[in-house]
Amino acid sequence: MNTENTKAYVTEIAEVMNEKYGWTKRDAKDAATTVFEAIKEILMDGKSVGIKGFGSFDLTEAEAREFRNPATGEIISKPVRIIPKFKISATLKKDIMDTLNG
Repeated sequence: MNTENTKAYVTEIAEVMNEKYGWTKRDAKDAATTVFEAIKEILMDGKSVGIKGFGSFDLTEAEAREFRNPATGEIISKPVRIIPKFKISATLKKDIMDTLNG
């Protein structure tokens, strides 16, 4: 399967909500945007977000490390940092694989 240019954007998510629930496209887009903004705010508060049957958004800590700039040979320190990650649920992964792989 070619996955090039197959991203869904908020407007496409809103269209699905419009078709499934009969919401206006504007209300559906506002609802989808609000959900994503809420996830973002929760992550920015340092908390994880779990959505049953979908996956979880977690924050992991990358350790501090030193590396060498190959151009100058200078040793550069990279401090500890927090990295957001998404882990797909086993249910969603199976559903996607079953659908796409027949």
